[in-house]
Amino acid sequence: MADTEYYYVTPTGSDTAGNGTSWGTAYATLQFAVDDIWATHTPQRRNVIYCSGDFSISTPLDFSSASPVLSLAKRVIFIGRGKDAVDDGQRTAVTADDNVYYDTVSDYLYWFGFNFKWNQVTSLQKCFRVDRGCEWHDCVFDGEGSNGQIVYQGLFNNKFHRCQFLNMYQPPGNLSIGGIVDHCFCQMASGRSGGFGTYRDGGISNSVVLSQGTAFSMTAGAYCTNNTAIQTHTYPAGTAFSVNTGESSFISNNYCENFSFGYSINSATPILKDNFYYNSGTPINYVTSTDEIEYGTRTRPVIELTEPLYTDAKNLDFSLNYGATVLQPWANYQYPGAVALLNKMATVAARVRG
Repeated sequence: MADTEYYYVTPTGSDTAGNGTSWGTAYATLQFAVDDIWATHTPQRRNVIYCSGDFSISTPLDFSSASPVLSLAKRVIFIGRGKDAVDDGQRTAVTADDNVYYDTVSDYLYWFGFNFKWNQVTSLQKCFRVDRGCEWHDCVFDGEGSNGQIVYQGLFNNKFHRCQFLNMYQPPGNLSIGGIVDHCFCQMASGRSGGFGTYRDGGISNSVVLSQGTAFSMTAGAYCTNNTAIQTHTYPAGTAFSVNTGESSFISNNYCENFSFGYSINSATPILKDNFYYNSGTPINYVTSTDEIEYGTRTRPVIELTEPLYTDAKNLDFSLNYGATVLQPWANYQYPGAVALLNKMATVAARVRG
């Protein structure tokens, strides 16, 4: 039995049972594609669905009746192969009248190279509601600056990698247990606060948030490393990194600029190591007076920089330019990138320590 089967879907295709095994016999809708793979074909360990086009979704996708949750050994992998033509260098577009996907039982759904837009009217509307083990890679979530832009609700071990969250009125939404955010960018709409958050056994790394309030939130032991928080008001406000409740969180090599509070500790005992701040009123804020921080004898929890890491941080253009499979480096947009940023911080730390 083959481990992987490949299927194809484009809006100009046909939702005909048994189709979908080539571009010439492509399905027309994402919903029918998954349903028919389970109903007509033999789902394998990996079911790869190549997608090309501009998809409009009037009813939220729901794969619970023919879902990989029926056998946790099976995966559904959606790969964007273009918008106007196959492999044209654009992300596959998905625009939903309501949620894009709303199913609380399906697991292990993977999305690569999509541009998502969804309901912009209903307050707190979610783009995706999932269960566990789902991932998004190289995707864009465009909040369009309107009300109702929570991206995500899920349970365990979901992940965002190299994704952009643009013009967000609401923050993307806190990942639950084991949630991972890596190499992502979040730009909040004007006047809005929020950013990335995660929970026990999860973590946030190598990511950037432009916000007018709390940018990163870690709860019950989640880690936070090599991230950048920029507060875009003309004056310091809000909290850059909020560490909340419970087990030790490892908070290291992060940078914040223009916040009232750099690192806020609330009923937690985090490990703070070599973090950096500029123009932030209170570097470490203890919300609970009995809270402590743990660090070694040669480690400084926070280090003040005498000059900003960026020339004009709040006006930087972080609109990353993605191809179909190639990520343009953040350095093209004045962001030094995770490795360069880490090296620069290490140099500063060494100089400060003497």
